[in-house]
Amino acid sequence: KHGGSFLSEDKKRYIEENSKILKQKHPYYYQEVAYFFEMDPNRDIRKYVEWKLMSKIQKTTTLVFNHNLGGGATSYLDAREQEILNRGEAFCLIRCNYDIGRTEVIYKYQDNCVKFRVHNLEGIEDMMKRVMPDKIIINEFVSYPQLYDVLNVVVDYRKNNETELTFLVHDFYLVCPTVNLLDDCDKHCGIPEIERCEKCVKNNCELRYLDFESMKEWRKEWGKFIKACDHVIAFSNDSKEIVEKTYGKLENLQVIPHKIDYLPVIKKQYKHTKTLDIGLLGTLVKHKGAEIVKETLQYIEQNNLNINIVLIGQSGENIRNKHFVETGVYSRDMIPRLIFENDIDVFWISSIWPETFSYTTEEIMTMKFPVMSFNLGAPSERIKKYEKGAIIANMVPEEVVSVA
Repeated sequence: KHGGSFLSEDKKRYIEENSKILKQKHPYYYQEVAYFFEMDPNRDIRKYVEWKLMSKIQKTTTLVFNHNLGGGATSYLDAREQEILNRGEAFCLIRCNYDIGRTEVIYKYQDNCVKFRVHNLEGIEDMMKRVMPDKIIINEFVSYPQLYDVLNVVVDYRKNNETELTFLVHDFYLVCPTVNLLDDCDKHCGIPEIERCEKCVKNNCELRYLDFESMKEWRKEWGKFIKACDHVIAFSNDSKEIVEKTYGKLENLQVIPHKIDYLPVIKKQYKHTKTLDIGLLGTLVKHKGAEIVKETLQYIEQNNLNINIVLIGQSGENIRNKHFVETGVYSRDMIPRLIFENDIDVFWISSIWPETFSYTTEEIMTMKFPVMSFNLGAPSERIKKYEKGAIIANMVPEEVVSVA
């Protein structure tokens, strides 16, 4: 045997004996080692070194700001991310997680991915300087703390470096902190005078009013930022009109509608039920028209109408009504089958805010299926030109049923 080798029995005995000695001298040794590995305090340093090695390769880099709230904006970004990586470019994501007070940085190049965290605005600013992006895209700023400071940091970086800055109008956060332009009465505000806006945000309990001082200050800071961008991309003419109603004519603002993946044309020739079946598509929450849907269901029940409302998707509220059906979570490829299974006759885009695009509207129109909406936002803009489309003039159950 070599001098450093032990029999298995000896080795086991030595480990036990020395463990006892170690524990006597350092009673919390094992807990502290376990805690160290769990906390991994050097993780960010390792990831930073890994990122520095990747970043030395000469390439185009796109830096994107986003939130962690999901939704259509994030789905859009997922597709853009893949396009950027497929071109052989680097993709760097700064993603704010407001709930835990942390901002994640995700850097991708080819098959490599590095993730680490920054804890404040200085960390974000430092990352921008180190990444040295060729392009900056603002996908979402919703939920970012110290928002005005973030806006200024991005603009200053753009001014001091040859960096292209693009802002995407996925919602109306640049117009109002409510994001979807629903006022303190849960109605679309229509962009009133600034005095009415001041009263509205003070009455809106969901907003952290003191964080942004006033609506006048909000518009001033966002106005400076929007005008400093190289490109402001809206996804509908309606959104463009709302932004320019707020900030005046913008030479850097253009409309580029989203593109969606293939869906088959639906040729529904027969009904297998005797009811009129109105379809909803997606997630049903307040700004998507949950209240008007519930009111319409009550109207149907009170008037003993032979009508059902079928939600392909999920509701954020517990709706109990014999005329309401909820299919639950679905994937896009399931939509045609669910239409036939639930004998849907027409879809209803029930949103009560001026959506900036509406993927669900586009999906329904791509399938050449009948659809109706309120006279509001991007959906109505396209539905007015659609041969199987109809507009509901007023947000009342009687008109919903009548148009259907």
